[in-house]
Amino acid sequence: MDKPEFSEKNALSIIAILFICLVLITITGFLFSDSVGNITHGLRDYLELGTESESSEEVFVPDTGSFTFPAIPSYSTEKNELTPVLRTPLQPGFSLSSSYQTSEFYQGGISYFKISIKNEGRNPIFIDRYGVSVNASENQVFSEDCGALLIPGEEQSLGLIAVQVPEEEKASFSIVLWLLASTSEGKWHEYEPYFMNGFAPDLKPMPEKITPKYRYNPTYYFRIINRLVEPAEPDVRSKAAEIARSYPGAYNIYQVCALFDMVKEEIKYVSDPRGNDVWEPANVTLRIGAGDCEDQAILLSSMLEAVGGTTRVYLTDNHAFAASYIGNGTDSTDAAVKGIRAYYGNVDVNYLTDEYGSWLMLDPTSSLYAGGLPGKTAQVKVQTVGENETYRSWTFINTSTVKVIDISTGAIK
Repeated sequence: MDKPEFSEKNALSIIAILFICLVLITITGFLFSDSVGNITHGLRDYLELGTESESSEEVFVPDTGSFTFPAIPSYSTEKNELTPVLRTPLQPGFSLSSSYQTSEFYQGGISYFKISIKNEGRNPIFIDRYGVSVNASENQVFSEDCGALLIPGEEQSLGLIAVQVPEEEKASFSIVLWLLASTSEGKWHEYEPYFMNGFAPDLKPMPEKITPKYRYNPTYYFRIINRLVEPAEPDVRSKAAEIARSYPGAYNIYQVCALFDMVKEEIKYVSDPRGNDVWEPANVTLRIGAGDCEDQAILLSSMLEAVGGTTRVYLTDNHAFAASYIGNGTDSTDAAVKGIRAYYGNVDVNYLTDEYGSWLMLDPTSSLYAGGLPGKTAQVKVQTVGENETYRSWTFINTSTVKVIDISTGAIK
C-alpha cells in the first residue's frame, strides 16, 4: 500500500488544530483551578507575552478619599492579675518549662523574644515579672511586668520583650523570671530571680542599607493579587469578624494586631511544590491552614479589608508581606504606634511612608508582632549626614525592586 502524501497544507492545518486545543486546555485548567500560579505563567509563556514590562503603566491609582485607618480604642488590653499578698517563708517548690520565639540577632541591634511558660508542678505559680539576661549578667537584664497566674498544667504567653544585642560577635541569652509559688494553704513564697538555661545564637553583622526601586500597581501583578484577595468571601469574612469582635467597635488598631496574631498562630508556613509558584485565594489558605509568604499576605490583607481596613501587598525580589494604612500625618501615625505598644508592649513599630501616607508592615511568616520587620530585611545603622552620630534603621536584603500592590477589589471584575 502506498504511503499517504503529507502536504504542507495538511501540516499547517494540523499545527493550527493542535495550537487551538492546547490553548483551550490551558484556559479550561485556569477556569477550574482555585489557584493562580503555574497556569497563568504557562499561558503567558506559551503565547510569548512574557512577564510584566518595566515600562508598563499603572492599571490603578488609589483614591485616597476611600482610605480608612484604624481607630485607637479608649479601653486597655492589659489583663494582668494582681500580685498575691499572703506570704510565707516556706518554700513549696515549683516546676516549669519554657518555650520562646525570637527575631534575628544583629550585632548592636534589637532582638525580640516572645516567651511562653508552662506550669509543670502541682501547685499554682505567679509570674510577677519576666526578662532576658545577656551573658548571664544580673546587671544586664531587660525585663517587663507581667502578672500571670498559672495553675498546674497551664501554659501562658507572657508577651514580647526587646533586648539590646551586644556589638560583639558572640553573646548568650537567658530567660529570667520573678515568681511566687503557692502552698496548699494558699500562701505564697517569693523566690529570688530564677535564671533558666541560656543559649548562644549566631549574631549577624549589620548589612549596608540599600534603596530599591518601587513600582506601583504594575498591571499583571495588580490583577492577580486583587483577584485573590477576598474580603467578602463568606468564610474569610466570618473568621475576620470572629477575631475582631474580641476588640469591639469600629475598625481599630487592636483588631489589626489580633488578626495578625491569628494568621501567625493558625496558618502554618508551607512551601509551594517543587518547581511551582502557586498563589492561593484567601479562602483556600484559610481552609487548609497553611501557605507561603504570598498566601499569608493575601489572606491577612483579605481579613483586614473584611473588617474595614485599607491594605496593600508588597512583593520584593524574594518575599511578600501585607501592609495596613495607618494614616497620612504625624498625629494618626503616632496614635497607631501608641496603640500597637499598648497591645504588645514596648516594641519598635515599622512602617513604610509614601505620597499616600504610612503603611504598617505585617509579615506573619517572619515577624513576631504587627509592625515588626518583615522577612528578607535587616536592621542597619545609618550615619547622620555631616555628623558623627548614627541612628537605627532597616533595609531590604537582596532586593532591587519592590512592587506595591494596592487592594481595590472593585477594580477587578
